Amino acid sequence: MGFFSRQTIGLDIGSRVVKAVQLVKKGKKIELDKCGIADIYPNGEKPARPDEQRQAIIRAIRQALTNAKITATSAVSAVAGESVIIRYIQLPEMTEAELKNSIQFQAEEYIPFRVEDVNIDFSVIGRSVEGDIRRMDVLLVCARKDLINDHIRLLQEAGLTPEIIDTESFAFLNCFEMNYETGPDDVAALVNIGGDITGIAVHAAGNPKFSRDISIGGNTITAAIQQRLEVSFSEAETLKLERGAPKTTGEGDSGAASGADGGNVLDTIRATVEAMTGGNPGAPSREVQADRAIQSTLNNLVGEIRRSIQFYEGNARGNSVKRLVLGGGSASLKGLDVYMQRELKLPVEIIDPLRRIPVTGGDVDPQFLRDNKYMLSVVVGLALRKVVD
Repeated sequence: MGFFSRQTIGLDIGSRVVKAVQLVKKGKKIELDKCGIADIYPNGEKPARPDEQRQAIIRAIRQALTNAKITATSAVSAVAGESVIIRYIQLPEMTEAELKNSIQFQAEEYIPFRVEDVNIDFSVIGRSVEGDIRRMDVLLVCARKDLINDHIRLLQEAGLTPEIIDTESFAFLNCFEMNYETGPDDVAALVNIGGDITGIAVHAAGNPKFSRDISIGGNTITAAIQQRLEVSFSEAETLKLERGAPKTTGEGDSGAASGADGGNVLDTIRATVEAMTGGNPGAPSREVQADRAIQSTLNNLVGEIRRSIQFYEGNARGNSVKRLVLGGGSASLKGLDVYMQRELKLPVEIIDPLRRIPVTGGDVDPQFLRDNKYMLSVVVGLALRKVVD
């Protein structure tokens, strides 16, 4: 696409944080020019009323742009969740015109919504021959119209012009492809752990092959701690970040309090001291209860990731997943990569969204990028949509 007459930004509206990025293309190089984030709920607590939540999001969008010193108003953003359906289907070989005319009828078989209620897009990502039958591999993307329309209105209320609305999974994939070499035999499971949603996608031989969103994220862990300890969301978030992922393998609630490592031994001692000094001898410490909530939620997340990988491999004719790549703000949870590697028996790395994108903007603080790079993979992938040919 080359240069554009107007600058376009990537905008990632998360459940609690808005991220904004502006990339520039200089010759064949892509560079980071501006970057800013803003909390949607600065005091930590989400308002009960939907209209107050919406106004908080709009304020955060404007604040992220201000923090980044971005003046461009054309935005590439993304949606995710149960209202976005991504399917990989095989169809008989046909022309693009024929596919365009028939895709709505084809889509009815694969989506849980009425066709008239969704926006449909598609892309041919491969072709194959089985005997005398020629087939084409088609990526089918459907999103509910009410979700897209509401998203567009939100951006407009914030003073922005929607340029492209992508999916978070594909934005993460764009970021991965920009920053990492992949060979013909490389199969990677890309896991983007956001606040409310985790996107799981499999990238094989240069193409997306599987994609799924599940309703578990960093906020799910925090909410589990909040419910178990009856504390505020902010207090639960602090405990989550302090404790991190479980250090021992275990199922359900039992593993986090097993006493199998030094931290849990200290919890046992602390509980004993509490009992000797008049505390409830049967009550686990706050730390033990937080560990149990974290492990229980992460066990559910790992189970969903494992099932997704197994589903892909069951249809991939022996082309198994070789590694796991983590991203999203919740990938920063202490020890999460080690935990995932142990539980899934796969090499795990955390994506570096700026591995091949130098930072040239004079207003971008390098320490800010180091502290927040975990959450930038989607927004960088979105910004890439308008600078990559």
